[in-house]
Amino acid sequence: MSAYPRCILPGFEPFDSVELAFETEKIVSKGDARKYTHFYVVGVYGGIATGYAVGCCLRCVFCWVDWSRDYPERFGEFYSPDEAFQKLKAAALRRGVNKLRISGAEPTIGKSHLLGLLERVEASEFGLFVLETNGILLGVDKDYVQAVSRSKKIHH
Repeated sequence: MSAYPRCILPGFEPFDSVELAFETEKIVSKGDARKYTHFYVVGVYGGIATGYAVGCCLRCVFCWVDWSRDYPERFGEFYSPDEAFQKLKAAALRRGVNKLRISGAEPTIGKSHLLGLLERVEASEFGLFVLETNGILLGVDKDYVQAVSRSKKIHH
């Protein structure tokens, strides 16, 4: 039995979101590589290059993420932090935007990948990085929070 609170939704089996994050990480991460389905620019935030991550530790009924959230083994390809950054950069340059983000599922799954990606963003010409997260893994790993918080470009 986990020490973390369990998510309990009417009509659904309770689950431990932290445990699910660690199980999902086994599927969506290989070393510092992580699975994504797409890299593209969207109009939110005034135009932003987005990496669409695979896999999440929640099963929110209102979530707009596609099936890659629940079945990460079936979707996406692995990208190293450098490959993911290059894909984001190419999308941004192609459409003339200066902002980057990771969205789609839970981007904090795959700590070494995200921290490696943030290093590249920090050293880049891009002005802002948006990390769309449910915050669960940051809530259980103080070192992770401190590492992510070092970024001067991240929008918290």
